[in-house]
Amino acid sequence: MPIGQYLPSLLLRIAAAILLVGPAQSAPADNSVQAPLEVRIDAFEPRSGSASRYTIRIHLAAPSVEAGADRIHVTLAASGIVHLSGPRVWTVGRDDAVRGLDLLSRAYLAGPGEGSLRVEAQERDAAGSPLWGSADDLFVLRTARELLTGKSSLLELQREKLRRDLAAGRISPDEYRRQTQKLLTGGKPDPAAD
Repeated sequence: MPIGQYLPSLLLRIAAAILLVGPAQSAPADNSVQAPLEVRIDAFEPRSGSASRYTIRIHLAAPSVEAGADRIHVTLAASGIVHLSGPRVWTVGRDDAVRGLDLLSRAYLAGPGEGSLRVEAQERDAAGSPLWGSADDLFVLRTARELLTGKSSLLELQREKLRRDLAAGRISPDEYRRQTQKLLTGGKPDPAAD
């Protein structure tokens, strides 16, 4: 039987399948894709009258809450010299998360050294099963002279500390190169004279 006899029937079946399934979904006109859940540490600010106590501001937004989402569970954890003295866990309702909100906590630094904060948010359904998640980190390096914070890594804070020590004349260019090489090969830089 020639293929020409089957072609009209095949085309009809393809057209019917397209009608049943519907048109393909296209990306938004601006080609942006919005994350269903976002959490970030927006601020790590000194509290008035204290050099070692800080306020932490966490921003939470769920602009496109998943169908079936009931609540968002947020946890804050600290490590190293960073110690939490405020809330560590929040449960946020779906409507509040859609509007976006800031959560506040407190921390203190236990002397000079390194530490970090990590916030995690998990969108859950009514049964408590996870749907989406998001996380953010803030790294802390405290010396006798200054406090450095950043989002990238402790390594980058240590490199910034070396750059500042060089610029302030606390280390020589040769010492800067030696310390940077030590740092990049897995060692810890020697502290500059504070």
